[in-house]
Amino acid sequence: MPRAFRLAFALTAGFALGSGALAGCASEQSMPKIDFPAPTTGAQVVNQQPVPTAASPSYTGYAPPYNAIAVQISGIPAGTVLSSPMPWLTFDVTLTNNSGFAFQGLDPLLVFGQCTCSPHHDGIAPSTNLELWDAGSGTWKSIRSSETDRRGGYKYAPQLGSVNLGPKATATYRYRVQLSRNTVQRAGLVDGTGSLNVYVLQLPKHTRLSAGLAPEATVALAYRFG
Repeated sequence: MPRAFRLAFALTAGFALGSGALAGCASEQSMPKIDFPAPTTGAQVVNQQPVPTAASPSYTGYAPPYNAIAVQISGIPAGTVLSSPMPWLTFDVTLTNNSGFAFQGLDPLLVFGQCTCSPHHDGIAPSTNLELWDAGSGTWKSIRSSETDRRGGYKYAPQLGSVNLGPKATATYRYRVQLSRNTVQRAGLVDGTGSLNVYVLQLPKHTRLSAGLAPEATVALAYRFG
C-alpha cells in the first residue's frame, strides 16, 4: 500500500463503523434486469493487452485459496437513484478474508455495470465523479472509475493500490460518487437501470481470486434524467 496514500483500513472488528452496519446489505439488493444490450460473454478485465481472468495463482509457489475473500457494499439503500444534479452518494466497501491464508497484493476495483439508460452508447454507464476517503490527510481523493462495455468487459483503472490481508482480517474503504457534469450534456440518455460492482484482483497480473467471472459484490442502481 503506497505510503503517500493511506486508506481507511481496519483489521477484524476495529473499524469504527462496526460489523453490524455492514451486515445484510448484499441480501437486500439484487442485480437489475438488463434489457439492452445484453452481455454475450462473462466479465473480463482488459487493458492495453488482454489480462487473464481465470482463477490462477499470481506468484510462483504462491497458491491462494479461491472464493476466500468476501466483499460487502454498504450505504447504498435499495432503490437508490443517480440523477444530475445530485449530492454525493457515500458508501463503504469491506473486504473480509474468511480463510487462514495471508493474501498478498490485493487490488479492489470498482466498476459501473451496463446501463439501460444509455442505449445509443452501447449501454455504457454515464460518467461519474468518484472519490476515495484518505484517513491520513482527512480529505477526499479523486480516483478513476471503470465501466462495463457491451461485451461485458471493462478496463483496469488504478484506484486504490494494493493491500495485504492476513488471516480472518478485514479492510474497509469509503467512497463517494456523483454523476459528472458531462453526463447532462450527453444526448440520448433515458431513465434506466444499472449496477455498481466490485472485483478483487491480485497483483502483479490482475488475476482473479474467485473461481468464476462474476464480481465479488454488486448492488443495483437506477438512473433518472427526466
